[in-house]
Amino acid sequence: MVGISKLDAPFKLAQFSQNIVQALHQEFKKLDPNIDIFPVIKHNGISFEVKGEIAVNVSVKGKKNYFAMKNLLDYGYMVSEIDGFIDFPSPAIKKMHEIQGIQLGEGKISIEPKNKLQCPTDLIFKDKLNNEIWEIPTFANLYIGQKGFTINISLFNEIVTLTTEGVSFVEMKKGLSGKINLSINPNHILNKSIFELNSLESLVKFLRLLLEGNKPKIKIKSEHGELMSFSFSTTAQKIRNFIHRYFGDLNLILMLKTIAQYTNQNLEIRKNFGIDEKIYNDIRNCYRAIQGNYSQECKPSNIIRFTLLKSHNLNDFNLKETHSIKIDQEFDNPLFIMEQNFNLPKIAHCFSAVKFHKTDNISSLDMDISVEMKPQKGCFYQLVLVK
Repeated sequence: MVGISKLDAPFKLAQFSQNIVQALHQEFKKLDPNIDIFPVIKHNGISFEVKGEIAVNVSVKGKKNYFAMKNLLDYGYMVSEIDGFIDFPSPAIKKMHEIQGIQLGEGKISIEPKNKLQCPTDLIFKDKLNNEIWEIPTFANLYIGQKGFTINISLFNEIVTLTTEGVSFVEMKKGLSGKINLSINPNHILNKSIFELNSLESLVKFLRLLLEGNKPKIKIKSEHGELMSFSFSTTAQKIRNFIHRYFGDLNLILMLKTIAQYTNQNLEIRKNFGIDEKIYNDIRNCYRAIQGNYSQECKPSNIIRFTLLKSHNLNDFNLKETHSIKIDQEFDNPLFIMEQNFNLPKIAHCFSAVKFHKTDNISSLDMDISVEMKPQKGCFYQLVLVK
């Protein structure tokens, strides 16, 4: 190549390069006449373009990996990577790998199915009166195998995945209820700014509706109309526990996002939340106050404690009547959350149906006192004053 590069004949040099491509192609053809391998010469090396069907030998170890591979062949889809070994019988492919310096051996195998059909899909929630309350437009991937098919649906930027078990073409007529697996991948939200999580509100709403017992219906469509429809249930306790575990974490992140937007603070989502019950209650109380619906989600078993109610006179209140009251709360120290400092703003808690109750002989409130808010029946609140 050094000698050729000294020639003042760039056209002939380009032609010589093409001759190299043809010569290598013929050498590969002699090794395997069933496929065509064309070298692609670049300034920093050489790559190959392969045309034709290539035979592959795949070996797997263990029952789990075996059934994963069998499911791929029968129903067109492989859920995750498997442990195994890949070998190519073609001597031409082996020669190509040798030139590239690629050594095949045992490792992780991930196979992308060839027969895939993408269809527009609607996921619909209805209330107990069968009224539609929420529709989520998305897409479903249908993977076709030798015996049947698998449906894979991703929601909310691939955080939630709905996957059917292998469904035979005969079973398709019976419906797919009860054959849906739900998985959640939190890796799509980790190590990101809290402001980047655009689908968080919808994700929390989706999980809340499932926990409330809603049974969503899935409609898969084609250009000619509805292809199939089915529903899935999350009433099994194992599934509910799984959803509830993620719902608690994601709902907390949603509350933090609302507070972060209110105070213009950034927060990176990390695995180590490090949140104890007191910090969680502070975040929840702050979130509810910002939303203006603090008292709506309280259960009668809860006791909400505040400290610092100042400069009120008890004589201004009739203990037999209901009153509106506002309590200011300040957070002096920043919270250390997800290995970062996070400041909660000063918040005001407003209650519209409060009854006063004295636990001691308190004639005036010219001093700092301790306050307990106790939800009562009929959405009334009892304000308990303690010296």
